[in-house]
Amino acid sequence: LESKSAQEEALRTVLEMMEKDSEDRIAELDSELARVEAERERAIQLQLEAASKAAEESARKQEVEDAARLAVEKLVQERQAKSQEIGHLTEREEQLKHELEMAKKIAEMEKIAAIQSAKAIAEIDESAQTTPLVDSKRPPVVSHRGIQTYQESPFL
Repeated sequence: LESKSAQEEALRTVLEMMEKDSEDRIAELDSELARVEAERERAIQLQLEAASKAAEESARKQEVEDAARLAVEKLVQERQAKSQEIGHLTEREEQLKHELEMAKKIAEMEKIAAIQSAKAIAEIDESAQTTPLVDSKRPPVVSHRGIQTYQESPFL
């Protein structure tokens, strides 16, 4: 009986020790579970922050791309406007060159006409000195070029 009671006592002791070990092990596992859950929540929080940063970065990237696209479009429009302006200025330059050339030709023709008129007047003056014409009291006629000739106006 004593041995039975010693056995029971030994079994109780072993059971108590096993219970104590089980409680310690449960406490360790609870602690480990709490740590794992905290790490999981931290990982979820980091993922959310990373997703938020990625969304912000994507939005910023889109804004930068939009701004760059608008800037390029504006530069293209400005370049087209400058090209058109240069085209108009080139056309105007050609027109002015043509007008200048025409003005030079007209001036040359007027110069030649003036020289011929002066020669004709000189010839008339020479012939008038040799043969006196009727003295006219009318003023000399002024041509449209501003050169005075000593012909009498047919309208006077």
